[in-house]
Amino acid sequence: MGSSTTMTAVGLLGRQYLGTPRDSAMLTGGMNYLMKHVPDESVFDSYYWYYGTQVLHNMSGEEWDSWIRATREILGRTQVRNVDRCANGSWDPAKDTWGLHGGRLVTTSLATLALETYYRYLLVFEAEAASPRETTGMGNSSNRGGGR
Repeated sequence: MGSSTTMTAVGLLGRQYLGTPRDSAMLTGGMNYLMKHVPDESVFDSYYWYYGTQVLHNMSGEEWDSWIRATREILGRTQVRNVDRCANGSWDPAKDTWGLHGGRLVTTSLATLALETYYRYLLVFEAEAASPRETTGMGNSSNRGGGR
C-alpha cells in the first residue's frame, strides 16, 4: 500500500462525512480504487485498513462484504496468540506498515477499531434518511455505540 492509498481512504471518509452523495463519481471511483487494494497480508497496513473499512462500511453492498471478509480473515489469522501474557490478543507492530511509528498499541488499536466498525458507526448514507434526533450521536444509546 502506501501513503497514497491510505490518504485516499482518509479523504474518502472525510468526503462522506461532509455530505458527498453516495452515488457521486468521486466516491464510487474511490471505492473502486480501494477495492483494487483490499486488505492483503503481504502488506499489513492497519491505518489504511481502519479508514478503508469505514469507507466501505458506509458504501455497503458487495464491496463491503468482500472487504470485511478479507479484513476479518487476515486480522483473525495474524492476532498474536500463545506468545506471552502481555502480547496475546494484540497485533505485531513489526509486521505493520505503521508499527514503527505507533508500536503495538497503535497497531492493535487500529486493528480492533477496524473489526468493530459496524458496531460503532451508523452508516453515513443511512443516517441521511434518519430523523435529526437519531443522527446527533451525542449520548444517544439507540445509535449503536454513541455515534461518531
